[in-house]
Amino acid sequence: MKRAVIISFIMIMAVVGYGIKQIPMGKVLPHEYPLGVCTMETKMCNKCGEKKLLNEFSKVCMAKDGRHGTCKNCINVVNRKYIKPIINFPNEIWKDITIDNGRYKGLYMASSYGRIKGVNKNIQYLNKNVFYPEKIMKSMLNKKGYLHVFLTHNVKYSCFRVHRIVAESFIPNPLDFPEVNHKNGIKIDNMVENLEWTTHKGNMVHAKINGLLSPRIGMLNGRSKLTRDQVIKIREEYLAGDKSQNLLAEKYMVSQSLIGAIVNYKLWKSI
Repeated sequence: MKRAVIISFIMIMAVVGYGIKQIPMGKVLPHEYPLGVCTMETKMCNKCGEKKLLNEFSKVCMAKDGRHGTCKNCINVVNRKYIKPIINFPNEIWKDITIDNGRYKGLYMASSYGRIKGVNKNIQYLNKNVFYPEKIMKSMLNKKGYLHVFLTHNVKYSCFRVHRIVAESFIPNPLDFPEVNHKNGIKIDNMVENLEWTTHKGNMVHAKINGLLSPRIGMLNGRSKLTRDQVIKIREEYLAGDKSQNLLAEKYMVSQSLIGAIVNYKLWKSI
């Protein structure tokens, strides 16, 4: 008895409820009733005054119909007005980037000042048209001191060095040189005037002339088997006459020739 009363009450409310559509018995619910509850098919936007389908309104829990009062398109237009425009530097030039065989052309641009920006674009993501306003891409330092950025294409991220992007976009490379050199030796200065194409040998010569190569001596050398303190003790023990080169080699588990080079100052000359 109670069950029949409850079913009758639900059917009456479905018929007389304001703005609610009755669901025919025995039929499968259409896509506009995802929760199995009767709901309105269309709604008027508070901003543009047009009647639109419910899927064009964002979901809001507190609303009576569970949808936002302003359609998604009007919200996007309002948000674009508050986007801060990019301020160009004096005589700054922007060009489409050509790195990776022009894969990112139309999506990103490089500046003559060494800046990278994403352009205004609409991207289809999960069956939705998402608007991305133009913005300056954030660059980060890698372990070698160069700036790099992450670029997106088809929801896939790739990392590129900024100086490489700028050089390929602005500087011709008729001789097909493989590397880009910073003329003033400052790795984060990626202005066009500071970049040039060169060979690996030319890059190393430039670094050596300008004192940019740090000598890998002592413990900085990756092949070093001893520490600075051990080298000092080896020389002290050998000069004191306590141990021979062979005994020192056994103690520190190195070759006798290495001990001889250390005590004769052929190696570890900086100490």
